[in-house]
Amino acid sequence: MLDCRNKKILILSVTVMFTIFAVFFMIFDFYVLSKYNRCRNEISTYIKDIAKINITASAITDGQTINTKSAKLILPQTITSLSKLNATIKNHDDYDNYKNTFDCLNEGLNFNILIYKQLLSIINNPDSPDISTSVNNVTNYKNSCNKYYLNIKSKDSAFSLPASINTLVNNTSNMVSSFIRTKKENEIINNENSEFDNNLQDVLTKFSSIKCNLYYYAECARKNSISYDSAIAKVTKNQNDFNYLSEHFSEIIVPENRVSIYSALKKVFDDYDLYLKSFINAINKEKKGAKVYSSKDLSNLYKDANSKLDLMNSDFTLLKDKQHS
Repeated sequence: MLDCRNKKILILSVTVMFTIFAVFFMIFDFYVLSKYNRCRNEISTYIKDIAKINITASAITDGQTINTKSAKLILPQTITSLSKLNATIKNHDDYDNYKNTFDCLNEGLNFNILIYKQLLSIINNPDSPDISTSVNNVTNYKNSCNKYYLNIKSKDSAFSLPASINTLVNNTSNMVSSFIRTKKENEIINNENSEFDNNLQDVLTKFSSIKCNLYYYAECARKNSISYDSAIAKVTKNQNDFNYLSEHFSEIIVPENRVSIYSALKKVFDDYDLYLKSFINAINKEKKGAKVYSSKDLSNLYKDANSKLDLMNSDFTLLKDKQHS
């Protein structure tokens, strides 16, 4: 009878202990499972938030380039949003089974943020001498970011940057290529302008020493201070010097934005060329009929030449005004 009673007590004790352990393990398993489920849900939420921020940032793409005006507004907001999210993830409690996932999220976000920081730097400093290196950095940051993101699983699907980021990176390359091309074109234009301005100033300086009122030589010939042949020789030398300068002037390469000033000087040269021809014709006539020409006849003889000289001086003044406007 006693043995039967002891057996019942033993069985009851074992049953109670088993029940206690079973309940404990059930509670423990529920706690752990609940914690891991909560962790997985949080990871899923972080991933959705990251994807949403990246997709929003990709709105700065514009055809095959980037809308820099929009980028200057959107990128700082994107950087701030990702940085806040990363700070939250860094401060998250570690779970052994998900520690690697959180580490990958953290490292991936670091490179994700660097993509936008580098892109913003490119947009704000388009004339930077190392802009090509900056473009390569954007590509490297994108690849490094995806390397970490691809190690993260969300509901059995791999996580990565959205496809729109590839377009964004490609457009960044296109934009920088445009920056570099524009910079080179501007450098060429500036060099051409500088070369033209120097050549123009050289021509103007030489022309200023050539152009003159040649009537002085005719007066000297009338007074027998020099012969008509000497006077004509001096005028011819002036014409030769001018023709040599005109030839040099015609060889100057004219930038598109300097056509106006070039045309103005060409008109002055055309005026002076006509003046020279008219004056040489007049002085040769005077030489042949010097003894029969009256003062009035001489005045009429040089009237056309004087008119062309006045026109040249007037156009030369307009040229100087245009040059300094």
